[in-house]
Amino acid sequence: MNIQLSCFKCAKLAFTLALGVGLACSGEAERQNSNSTGLKTKLSAAHPDVPWTQLGSTPAELSALSQKKVFLAHNTVGSNLVSGLRRVAPGLSIRSGSSASSLSAPTLLEHLISYEARPLEKIAAFENLVNNLGPLLDIALIKLSHIDFDKFVGIRVEDITTAYAATISRLQARFPHVVFAHVTAPLYTRAASWDNASREQFNAWLRTTYKGHVFDLAALEAMRADGSLALALDGRSPALADEWAQDTHQLNTEGANRIATSLIGFLASDFSCDNTPEPECRIGDNSCPANHICIGLDSNVQGAPGACQLVEPEPECRIGDNSCPANHICIGLDSNAQGAPGACQLVEPEPECRIGDNSCPANHICIGLDSNAQGAPGACQLVEPEPECRIGDNSCPANHICIGLDSNAQGAPGTCVREQVDTGEPWTSVEFSPADLNALRLRKVFFGHNSVGQNTIDGMKRVASTLSIRSANSSNLNAVIGQLGTAPALVEYLIDNNGNPLAKINAFENAMKTVGNRVDIAFMKLCYADFPTNINNLIAAYEAAMNRLQRDFPSVLFIHITAPLYDWNASWDNASREQFNTWLRTTYKGRVFDLATIESIRPNGTIALSRDNKTIALANEWTSDGGHLNESGANRMGSGLIGFLASQPLKTDNILLF
Repeated sequence: MNIQLSCFKCAKLAFTLALGVGLACSGEAERQNSNSTGLKTKLSAAHPDVPWTQLGSTPAELSALSQKKVFLAHNTVGSNLVSGLRRVAPGLSIRSGSSASSLSAPTLLEHLISYEARPLEKIAAFENLVNNLGPLLDIALIKLSHIDFDKFVGIRVEDITTAYAATISRLQARFPHVVFAHVTAPLYTRAASWDNASREQFNAWLRTTYKGHVFDLAALEAMRADGSLALALDGRSPALADEWAQDTHQLNTEGANRIATSLIGFLASDFSCDNTPEPECRIGDNSCPANHICIGLDSNVQGAPGACQLVEPEPECRIGDNSCPANHICIGLDSNAQGAPGACQLVEPEPECRIGDNSCPANHICIGLDSNAQGAPGACQLVEPEPECRIGDNSCPANHICIGLDSNAQGAPGTCVREQVDTGEPWTSVEFSPADLNALRLRKVFFGHNSVGQNTIDGMKRVASTLSIRSANSSNLNAVIGQLGTAPALVEYLIDNNGNPLAKINAFENAMKTVGNRVDIAFMKLCYADFPTNINNLIAAYEAAMNRLQRDFPSVLFIHITAPLYDWNASWDNASREQFNTWLRTTYKGRVFDLATIESIRPNGTIALSRDNKTIALANEWTSDGGHLNESGANRMGSGLIGFLASQPLKTDNILLF
């Protein structure tokens, strides 16, 4: 593709990476508004000599991006960005996968490439995917991961740049109409930044080689809120600023939202500078090509002619095939029926609200801040009614019982609730019912976790969008917990200190001193990164903390969750994780959500094993990088956790998730 770089303009330099790291450019995106000749609205890209570090985006840029077909191949931090895009631009069509059918209409198609720590295989996988999708795309880009440049990987940066450049050259020759954009590799925070120099070596090459077509993720990660630069341990290379990090490498919600907004502006850029006017026309003269309409005067009126503009048809669909973009539903036949397909139609968002202001319609509740709090309003969400029943009429689903009058009695019907039976076995189900979801909406849950916990929370949000889930930190924990008195919710709290399980246990116990008896259920999850460790010391610390907590907060039900695993490729320490998990299952029978076992069960029901062929491992089908859960795995885990939390016989009527 011949990129007309001369058309790009830059308003000002916004950011200079210290000590020779590189330059970035910022400024208002240039706009050429539509006029009587029918010129398309254009948005300028960055200056050809500098990468993109412009913060923020405009409604016009979001509108422009919504007309493009973009393919983004990524992994962990890419998932943070995609989550950020969904939050800051809920109307943007974002789909997951790699199927050409997903590109029947403009969308951002994101795909997890699971070759973590294998950058050459990751680049090759990207080429194979684009070979299939290329004819449909406007923009394609791949984001390598921080872990691809770790010293233990053993691959030179020069070998990565050679493979990357050759791949992009082949793809550009094969698909000259596609814009191949580029993303700098993400960084570690200062505390874990030993290999940031190698990441910056790759990033500097990327900025120099592809100039104005580079989204400088690394530079945006390094820019602190006050505009200063976060540096690595070597004092020279940039590092992920602590205020944007949820651990040593992933982005927290604020960081993901900030960079996602910038990514919208970058992807909306007009890399081609094609200002070819639409053909002139008059309404009724049939001069426009197929799938276009004439915007302007009709053929019998004097004056300037109109312009032909493309009309994007609603994508065809069948109920249940998930082919509609975000915020749309399929109106037509279901996926198993014969006949003409249906059409995707926009679903208007629920009205905004604040808890306690009675602005929601009937059968809805307000999810968000209360009417006295400052900040963004909440949204009204439909509350599925409990299925009605009468004792003895068998109208309740499996594993549920009817609470109310019997089938021969007059009066109001009863409600189906999950039958709370302690079997003594750990929970490995990945299903939940509408009754489970309704029960969980009335409970208060506190859950302490880290990255795999965040994957699970994201999965819960996708499979149960009406469930109230709130995030708390050390500074706002008391305020968030205080809101549970009027609005039950699942409150999740990120416990840092990955690699230090004893510090995590201590942090959970300290947080419970704030939470106290105001919750029904509380639990914490250790991480795969917390192993190997001295298992005897870990067990002793965990058991002692749980005994103290149960003594101090007798009305709270403390439940337990097994530690997550690595996949086969990195499963050396799964044996120590399983040693802890086996103790957990045996000690707290009937109160254990068995995340590790759920991770190991493949779609066909077989068990994934570690390198020792004895210990269970994370199945490849559920992981994005060998440790974290991909979207399918997270949705599956989130579904199971909903059922588990709904199944617990409570000491009170509340649950808090920490």
